[in-house]
Amino acid sequence: MATIADKLKDPFGPYRVADLLRDRRALGKLAKSSGILDRIDDKEARDKAPVYFKGILEVSDPRWLSEDGESWLRQDLINCLGKAGTDFDRILHHQDYNVRVAVIGVLFGEPNGLETTGIPRIITHDEKSNEMNEFIINSINVHSYALSREYLSKFRALRIILDIVDKRREVPVQRRTPRWLVAEYIKLNSGRFEAQNEIANYIPRHVHRAEIYALFGRHSLWLLGKITKKKLVNKCTWERFYKEVEVRCAAVPSKKARERNDCDELERLWDDDDITPADDETLAVDERKREGSELEYVSDGGYEETYMHVAERQRGPILSFVTKRFRSQAGDKLTDTAVKGVIPKAFYHQQPIFPTDYVWYCSDQTCSYSINFHCLTDKNLYGINDSDKAYLRSMCWNPACDSRLIVLFHDMVELHYYRHLEKIGVRHVVCRPIGKDVFGQSVIEDQVLTGPRQFKSEDVDSKFEWTKPKNHRPAFCKIL
Repeated sequence: MATIADKLKDPFGPYRVADLLRDRRALGKLAKSSGILDRIDDKEARDKAPVYFKGILEVSDPRWLSEDGESWLRQDLINCLGKAGTDFDRILHHQDYNVRVAVIGVLFGEPNGLETTGIPRIITHDEKSNEMNEFIINSINVHSYALSREYLSKFRALRIILDIVDKRREVPVQRRTPRWLVAEYIKLNSGRFEAQNEIANYIPRHVHRAEIYALFGRHSLWLLGKITKKKLVNKCTWERFYKEVEVRCAAVPSKKARERNDCDELERLWDDDDITPADDETLAVDERKREGSELEYVSDGGYEETYMHVAERQRGPILSFVTKRFRSQAGDKLTDTAVKGVIPKAFYHQQPIFPTDYVWYCSDQTCSYSINFHCLTDKNLYGINDSDKAYLRSMCWNPACDSRLIVLFHDMVELHYYRHLEKIGVRHVVCRPIGKDVFGQSVIEDQVLTGPRQFKSEDVDSKFEWTKPKNHRPAFCKIL
């Protein structure tokens, strides 16, 4: 028969630290218990980046817990131990019992410097013991450290530029263009590869120049503010570089422009790796074509050992399907002007964009609805299946390259939009073929959509109409 100690081996939870603990900032003991810092959030202010972590807290004092946290833990003990779990205080203070809780929280610390390897040191202050605790992020995993990878790649890109400029001080500032930096980067790495050829089984990976453009283009705005202040590069060419990146990464408004942007000819330009400086005009055109790539830079060491990861394009198959979903709601031709007047244009003309601060607000000024991805409510997750709910609440996702997160985000927004339509008495109707008649012609039938992912590719058109048209008929003047 299993003893109480055996039943308490597995931790309860997981719980959020903000909900479980009475004092949210007393996280020194949690960090010591967990031993792993999960990821650094990508913020503009480097010294204020919160560190998210997952860990296991051994609860030995009920005074740490909030009212909700204590009630949840009491209920978990009763479910696990039965009647023996009702004696809450005795179980917590018993020396043979270890009540552990899995927690997810934020470590209130500051990265106080980057080493040559790019690993930040986190310094925290424990108010109770008045001690300074130091933590180091030891590894960067693709899934659990996705935001740390984004955060650190900025400083690796800046370090590459500083090293190249420091080695080539004789080159005038006007010649330090993005193309010059890419060429110098390739020369620098080729020299290091030759020096390491003596190592057994060492096979250097060929670094495509498009990947280097992608590294600079991904952080072009941030780099522009860092390197132009010190006059390290040609300011005019880097400003043009940033504008081109901004145009390429922006949402494409029309179908024609989207097809032109994704055409095979443009993609082939990125694969041209053997460019000779024979024609300056061609180089200038190619440079503007190359800048702003949507590749993602990943490195586990110094930049001489470069490992690249191709992120999913923002206009790839998944997101083009999402765009089609929201474009299908336009229905400008068939929708009555009176119905258009009561529907906010953002509901059917604008595709929602995942917020950088992880908090989305409804575009309707009269609506106070919001979706906070760091604290999702049951109302936010209404209509989402259980597996997707667990995925969203786990926070093990990266908006930059996780298509599942973006699709679920659009589902949540679209569900909210349909609630808006229901309140104002409007429904969304599509013209859907259901078969063919005896003459071989398609039979079209109106279908009412009530949620996301119900639009099909074979639907002919769509429109918005009143749910009860009788209530909105115009009044006729009586002829005297």
